[in-house]
Amino acid sequence: RSPASLQAAVEGRSTNLSIDILEGGARVHYVLQEIFVKGLLELDPTATMTDEHIRTKIQNTAGTKAVLLVPEEPFEQLARQCIEKMLDPCKQCAELVHQELCAMASSCVPPEVAQVYPHLAQAVEKTCKEFLSKGLEPAVQMIVNLVECQLAHINTSHPDFVGGPAALLQAQKAIDARMNAEAEEAAEAANKSSKNKGVNKENADVVSGTIQKTSQWLSGVLSPSKRHYSIENGTVKLKEPPKKLNANACETNEEFLQVMVTRTLLGSYYRIARGILADTVPKAVMHFLVNSVSRGLRQHLIGVLYQPGIMKNLLMEDPEIAELRQEARARVKALNAAALTMTEFSSELRV
Repeated sequence: RSPASLQAAVEGRSTNLSIDILEGGARVHYVLQEIFVKGLLELDPTATMTDEHIRTKIQNTAGTKAVLLVPEEPFEQLARQCIEKMLDPCKQCAELVHQELCAMASSCVPPEVAQVYPHLAQAVEKTCKEFLSKGLEPAVQMIVNLVECQLAHINTSHPDFVGGPAALLQAQKAIDARMNAEAEEAAEAANKSSKNKGVNKENADVVSGTIQKTSQWLSGVLSPSKRHYSIENGTVKLKEPPKKLNANACETNEEFLQVMVTRTLLGSYYRIARGILADTVPKAVMHFLVNSVSRGLRQHLIGVLYQPGIMKNLLMEDPEIAELRQEARARVKALNAAALTMTEFSSELRV
């Protein structure tokens, strides 16, 4: 009865389903769709990736060479790093479904069987969990293989991939918007400065002289710190690079274009890989874990429990139940004897 009860619970055919809470297969569906799929769709490592991160990756992959146009290597490396971050949530999905099935296996043992034959109930529950654990291993391995397939080849020919020309167009639009914003800020600053020209000439001369002296002093103090060399005892000495060296920020439109194109390509491909895993991982969990209950649980229980040397021990009653039965039999015997005595006594009274 336990395999049939578990299968009925998974398929939603149990006769005593609750109307207050989700249980059985509905909980498995909730784990797959509400927790895993929606959680995976919310995961976006590209959103937390700054322009400095992308710029650093571009320069690191270029090595000793200068960066020309938009290289493919940083895009592929960043795409693989983002895809790898989906492995743990995918494996956790299988583990959560396994926990739900184990909980259902524990509750599917009939209470009357557990009360009279506790050893049998424990053996059935343990065997069911062992069977489900054997299904968890290939499910997790299949999920790992699915993620590794995404890492093995970055398919830029996918029909949903944005592609290089479209990415360049989007990046160019972003550059145009950036330049327009800078032009508007410069125009506003010029308007503010033109409104503040009510200062007389004498004050202007004093201010300009002060500014000139201050700029000379600052240039004498600050400019050496910006140099890449120092002069010691008349000898020019180059500065050593710092131990922690960061990539330079985007200073030209070309560098900004490289970052924007890489970000656009990365976001497009990550969404494709995420959609594939959101579809295939639940299928792998259903095949190796959930559907295995109907395929082989009954045969597994028969093969493990129906053994000559095991069944006798499993069908041993609980000592307390046996004691209660003996007490009940003694009471029934006493009641029968009392009823017989009363019958004989009533017959004697009639005589």
